[in-house]
Amino acid sequence: MDNEQGQEAVRRRRVSLRMRALAAYGLGVVGAQATSQSEREFCSHYLLLALKGDEPSSQDLGVACVIAFGHVPLEIELEGERTDGGASTRAGQIRSLNEVLDDKQTHRRVRAQAPVAIARLAAGLDPADRDVITRSLLDRLSSKLKNS
Repeated sequence: MDNEQGQEAVRRRRVSLRMRALAAYGLGVVGAQATSQSEREFCSHYLLLALKGDEPSSQDLGVACVIAFGHVPLEIELEGERTDGGASTRAGQIRSLNEVLDDKQTHRRVRAQAPVAIARLAAGLDPADRDVITRSLLDRLSSKLKNS
């Protein structure tokens, strides 16, 4: 992050977007290899924070965050069972990526990575839930094709 801690870590007044993108990729690798849910939640939380942060115009950082986010699967639980509004569930991750996909203010190259990340996160779901996600993505695609 381009905050006091990040600036101190890189010993500069500003953490460049390129450095932040590289850090996002690295956080994705760490999260993918993490053995505990809390470690994956930590990685997922900070990737989402960076993605929705103060630099929405940075396609490099956004692409890095979306790709990395898709490699950090959280536990599969019903969101109603959680007290945090589902932010730390696989369903919450997929919902967040759907928001990125639907946000016309987000750069198109960033949005283009969301379906792949959604598919990665959906891989561990039961077949009925995967079908719902697949249909949702296909419906979006077919509506784009009809409008072109």
